[in-house]
Order: sequence, then C-alpha cells, then structure tokens
Amino acid sequence: MLFKSEPWSTFHLLLQSPLTMLQMVDLPNELLFHIFGDLNLTSLIAARGVCHRWKSIVSSANTIHPARRSLLDLYLRAVNSPTFLPTRPHILPHLQTFNREEFYEKLPMSTPDEFKVWILEWPQKAVIGWLWPGLPSTALTEPNDISLRARGESILSYPNAPCLCQYTLGNPSLNRDQLRNLTNNPIMCYSSNLWNKLSRNTIDITVLYICSKDPSVDNANTWVDFVVEAGEGGEHLLGNLYHFDFGDEGEVANNWVEFLHHEIDYEEWEFAGGRYNLADLYS
Repeated sequence: MLFKSEPWSTFHLLLQSPLTMLQMVDLPNELLFHIFGDLNLTSLIAARGVCHRWKSIVSSANTIHPARRSLLDLYLRAVNSPTFLPTRPHILPHLQTFNREEFYEKLPMSTPDEFKVWILEWPQKAVIGWLWPGLPSTALTEPNDISLRARGESILSYPNAPCLCQYTLGNPSLNRDQLRNLTNNPIMCYSSNLWNKLSRNTIDITVLYICSKDPSVDNANTWVDFVVEAGEGGEHLLGNLYHFDFGDEGEVANNWVEFLHHEIDYEEWEFAGGRYNLADLYS
C-alpha cells in the first residue's frame, strides 16, 4: 500500500530508542527532515505541536510527500476556520468507523494521491462539510444549523462506496446513436468544456461519484464526479472534479484538496451571512 507506514520505519525505531524526549527534540535538522518525511498525516499534525522548532521544520521540510503537504495545509486552514468549532456538535455524534484500507483498495491505481491519503490518514473528527465515508449519506442537521452544506447526498457514504462508473466522452458533433456504435459504456456527450481539453473523437474516463448537487446551489439532478481514470488524450482530466448532468457540465475544482477548500469557503460564506457571490467559489 503506497501510503501505509512501514512498521519498522525510522520514526518507529526512534520511539523505541532509549532517547529522552529532550534528546529527540534536539535531534539535528537533517535527521528530523528524514523522520518527518516518513510520517503519516496525523503524525505530522502531532509533530507540529511538540515545540516551535519542530513546527518550523515540519513547515519547511521538503521530504514530506506533496499530497500530505497539501492536506496538512488544508487541515490547518480547516481547524482555524471560524466555522470549525460551531460545526463539530453537528458532526461528531454521527461519526462511525469505516474500513479505510478496504475503501482504498477499491480505488483505481490512477486515483490521485491526495484522495488516497485523505481516505487513509485524514483525522475524521476534522471532517469538512458532510463529505466523509464515516458519516450518513444525508446531513442530520436542523434547517437553521450553521455552516453544513446541504449538498443533497454524500455518495461517498453509500454502503457500496466507492461508487465508480466508466463513461465515454463524445465529440459534441456526434449524436448518441453514433457514439453507441463506438463503445459499450454509458454515453456522455455534448460536453463542450471537457471536449475542449480532448484530442480524440471519444475518450474513456472513470469517475468516482462524490455527491449529488444541492438544488439551492445549482440545478437539481446533477452530481459532482471525480475523474480517477482517463484514457489517452484525456490525461488533463485526471483529478478534476465536475458536475455532470448527462447534457453539459461545469468544472468544480482542479483537484480534491481544492474541492475541500471550496467546502470551507462555502461554510465561511454561510457563517458570514452569505456576503459574497456563491458563483465566486467556482470561478
């Protein structure tokens, strides 16, 4: 497993060494860089809290995997958001454990690293919005509760999640009958924004269903989908999130972490009384 910590990593050996905590804190920067590069996300969060020096080193260590680095930055933004503490009473009572490794193993190998690390290592008590496999698919909150985005349903929480489906994207100049002669997959055509990024008449992609759209945010009957596989000519689509409605589509985010930043944006927008244009979230 790509991101699973080895049981006899440098960090684990260090913890079993006879060094005192004071001696560990005073280890040379070069050794700490090596150690921090071996830590998972929750351990990096903990390491930042040991002392000011470790916090500084974690912030500057170029040995940390880029996916963990971006998720660490996201975590720090989330827990420092004015919406974080007010939303915990609506989230924590509903959290349940789920088999992270089983979920991970079902993902295509090409799934972007940020999502894989998020599944395996994200602290579940720091859930952003209502998007987490360990929560019910529908937000269990009162209508006036602050900040939880009513996105319809979290498909990540379905019993058979991760929910994956392969589509064939088609040239808008071809009709569905013509496309059906080219593929056995469900057809998604007339997608002009996607088509501008493609170089072939058709392209196969696999999407991970994330959630249904909130009718108050956009038209109903659309879904936010995460491109986790893309065939030849569609490499630039990999990792992007779109809302599809089998007619046209719009890009929601360029990657998973950006999408979760948008969730925080929305929570803070609600918390502030909606004082900026919601469309700005996806511009």
